[in-house]
Amino acid sequence: MNSIRSWVSQILDRLNLLSLSIVLVTLYVVARGLVEVVHGLEPSLLSNMVFFGAMTGWILALTPLTGWTTSLIGLLTGIFVILLRIGRIGPELFTLFRNMVEFRTLIRWWVIDPQVLNWTTITVALTDLKDSINVLLIRGRDWVLALANGEPMFDPVSTALAWSLATWIVAVWAGWVVRRRKQPLLALIPAGVLIGTTLAFTGSRTTSLLWLLSTMLPMLAIVNYEKQQRQWRKIRLQFSRTLWQVIVVWAILLSTVIVIIAALTQSLSLEGILDFTRRFGSYENTQREEVAESLGMELEPAGQPGHRRSQSNVSVPSLNRQHLISSSLRLSNQEVMAIRISPPFGSGEAKEGDVVGTSVYLRSMTYDRYTSRGWKTGYTESAEYEAGEQVSQIDLPSHRLIKQELVVVEPIQAVYMIGTLVTTDQEFTVVWRSAEDAFGAFFLEPTNRSQVVSLIPVVSEDELRASGNDYPDWVKTRYLSLPDTVPGRVLALARDLTATAPTPYDRAHLIESYLREFPYTLDTPSPPLGRDVTDYFLFDLQKGFCDYHATSMVVLARAAGIPARMVVGYMSDRYDPDLEAYLISENQAHAWVEIYFPGYGWVEFEPTAGLPTHERQESYAGSEQDDLNRLLEMKNRGRLWRNLDRVTQDRNWKLTISVSLLVIFIGVVAWFVIDHWRIHRLPTEAVALEIYNQIQRYGKKLRIITDIGITPYELSDTFVNHGGRITLNKFWGRAFAPTLGEIKFLTKSYVQVSYSPHKLADEAKGEMIRAWWKLRWRLWIAWLRTIFRRLIPSG
Repeated sequence: MNSIRSWVSQILDRLNLLSLSIVLVTLYVVARGLVEVVHGLEPSLLSNMVFFGAMTGWILALTPLTGWTTSLIGLLTGIFVILLRIGRIGPELFTLFRNMVEFRTLIRWWVIDPQVLNWTTITVALTDLKDSINVLLIRGRDWVLALANGEPMFDPVSTALAWSLATWIVAVWAGWVVRRRKQPLLALIPAGVLIGTTLAFTGSRTTSLLWLLSTMLPMLAIVNYEKQQRQWRKIRLQFSRTLWQVIVVWAILLSTVIVIIAALTQSLSLEGILDFTRRFGSYENTQREEVAESLGMELEPAGQPGHRRSQSNVSVPSLNRQHLISSSLRLSNQEVMAIRISPPFGSGEAKEGDVVGTSVYLRSMTYDRYTSRGWKTGYTESAEYEAGEQVSQIDLPSHRLIKQELVVVEPIQAVYMIGTLVTTDQEFTVVWRSAEDAFGAFFLEPTNRSQVVSLIPVVSEDELRASGNDYPDWVKTRYLSLPDTVPGRVLALARDLTATAPTPYDRAHLIESYLREFPYTLDTPSPPLGRDVTDYFLFDLQKGFCDYHATSMVVLARAAGIPARMVVGYMSDRYDPDLEAYLISENQAHAWVEIYFPGYGWVEFEPTAGLPTHERQESYAGSEQDDLNRLLEMKNRGRLWRNLDRVTQDRNWKLTISVSLLVIFIGVVAWFVIDHWRIHRLPTEAVALEIYNQIQRYGKKLRIITDIGITPYELSDTFVNHGGRITLNKFWGRAFAPTLGEIKFLTKSYVQVSYSPHKLADEAKGEMIRAWWKLRWRLWIAWLRTIFRRLIPSG
């Protein structure tokens, strides 16, 4: 019991707690400094490594284990914690543990029934756990080998593993040294070397070192004073009990002065230390950039830190250089174009739809730069081409040439194509970001009809999995970059989703499947000002339309080390067999994602919920120059323009009739309402006279009045006789039965006003208007019935 008390008192000793506090605070400052310069690390990850690593070292220091044994245990513990945190192997471990517990309960029945034991569940759980760990180890191995061979590659999972392990080792060392040897300064030297080397390599500001000094110096002063105080107690030297307050104040003041001087001058030679470190570990610029990219570090450009070059703002006809994400626009279902696809020669008996799948994706523009509010293109140069002039290489493996005949309702300049543009039948201009990368294309003159030859990849899932990650430099530079404003939790989500996926294709497929769980809706607000669009969609909105889904997949893919870009255009799955073409309406404007695979180029992905995913077809041998020549010489099958004209005219005719009927109906209702309001303003006697005059006019329209000089009662009898014949009809009888009483009442009111000395009461005005309002609709319908009977005589 006494030993336990002694052990607890050692742990809760004030000096030990002060030393541990210094270590934790300083290591936290170091972790924050690393997060600022290492892309893809979030504060919570390194903070966890700092806390659990320091506590592991602290606990190991309380044991009688030797330093080498402690180092091995600390390292293995760190690897396990990192695999659990970054590799997300927790579910596999839980499944394995649960199956082992269930298996243990079955052992007691083994003697009675040996077949009760089933190793399958444990074997499957172990296999899943082994596969996940193998993927993480293989990714880490490939990353280290690439770095050692001078060909660094960026892998966010491997980067997070490396920095987490480095932080863990530094934290375990600090916790162990500060408890076993009671030397806080020695404990923090590796942490200072780690942050100093990182800042020197990236050329970043020394702010993190200044914060490190500002926390270390006062705490070291307090710890040293605590040690000195113990010495004074041992020799029974008298000292003031309030001396510690003075020590604290002076330590903070002196530390503040030293940090300020270090920030404003070179007296502490912080920059000199960094320069020395740079000279000691100097690299060629290219090598330095590659290593920094592999480690996820962000190099500061020469000149002013944080400087970014502005984008080109050259105007290009029909091409929007920016694509901002906002609330959805309500588009109509009116057809805007039709596209007919001609299969390449040598494709067998495949149907046209089979060439590109069940849906067609007409690309207009591609965007490479994410702005946290949307997309824009980088620097571009335009080049003009003659009709039929080839602009892209066609002898690519697993690619097909296809010809598209496009007909649009209104003339356009933008070139729409499936896949990569090869040539068109008209003079055109291509806007290039580089020789291999087109932003978009447009015709020199607006046109309703065009023919485009393009190249599409026809590649299987196995081939995409085997394509690797040996990306060209222009792809890595342009399509792996993200702005610093992307929140850390977005980067962490990308890493966690793809940590155990073995290939870039599997990672892209996991991201696509994850986003397809977010419901599709057009009822979304615009992202709040100052919020990153992807972060807002993934963690707050969690529903949206294609712009949100596509943007989020591109950002997550890039954060996972997969080159991706945003594509806008049209998507259609409406194939018209009569036209032999796909019909595309205005509301089928769409945004999707293209992922780059070495050897195959850009491959489409569909992250938007509710739309079919892309079907990966078997590989294709490739296209040759003869295929292109035959496609260019192929005659059109005709009728597409004429048939689309017919479809458009039919649609316009139906629309015209519908609009005309709607206008007539609104006009009639408006006229009735205005006339009703006008009659209401008349005196009672004038109302009776006005209504009787209108009854006479309807009598003429119905052709039941032949003598203008008939008396009011004769007019009433004529209407009653006519109405009586109508009421004999089963369909019209019930609707016209009240007409007889309304006619008699209104005629009697007119006679009293015209021929009787007794005036009508004021309330009679309302009764006459209400009766007339009901009678008028019936007379109007009877008039339409008379017209239709003349146009369509009964057989």
